[in-house]
Amino acid sequence: KDPSPVTCLILWCKQSPPDKRDKYVKAINAAGGLITLDQARPGEALAFLKAMAEKEGKSCTAALLEQVLSGSPLGLTQAVSEMDKLIRYAGGEKLLTPEMAGQILTPTLETNIFRMVDALGQKRTETAIRELRGLLDQGQSPYGIFAMMLRQFRLLIRVKAYLDQGYGRPGIAQLMKQRPFVIDKVAGQCRAFSADSLCRAIEIFQDKDLAMKSGGEPRQTLEDLVLEGNLLRPEG
Repeated sequence: KDPSPVTCLILWCKQSPPDKRDKYVKAINAAGGLITLDQARPGEALAFLKAMAEKEGKSCTAALLEQVLSGSPLGLTQAVSEMDKLIRYAGGEKLLTPEMAGQILTPTLETNIFRMVDALGQKRTETAIRELRGLLDQGQSPYGIFAMMLRQFRLLIRVKAYLDQGYGRPGIAQLMKQRPFVIDKVAGQCRAFSADSLCRAIEIFQDKDLAMKSGGEPRQTLEDLVLEGNLLRPEG
């Protein structure tokens, strides 16, 4: 109630939002003020990253900004760190591109899963197995990997269905409540799969899920999933 004039006291409340009826919260608000730090909305985060690049004399596309933000699961703090890394990597280049980002940004689990599915669609089974083993050797949970792979194939099924109905990518992003960058990537992958092969893939996921829950060795089950010959069948 009566702190020293030279005291700077900050109380950090991780509960969101703090209960303003609480007597301690009321006391803090009366003594110095209550400040709420909300998560940046996607539009605000993209604008912040763009301004950050422009301050350093760089320009970038919307796709690049989406890529940086989508690859930062910890939020804007991580995205700022990744953008700073990208700006330094670009050196004298004025335009920041998705290709640069792919070379320098820290890959997330989602990025690695996407690359693995991409390799499967292109029948590069050896590459897919290498990606899988890399994730497992990093200590990623096999159950988490399985869930992310299944999520990717479910996205593929939905995006392909919308594309077949004539929807554009921006419309699909709105309908699925996904970031445009994500839909662009998934739509690109859709070309490698027929609708029948995607449905067959889901059946195989169900079989492997049962195998894992019935005592099957998770690592071997995942490798069997990747090696399953009928999992993916290229279009045409």
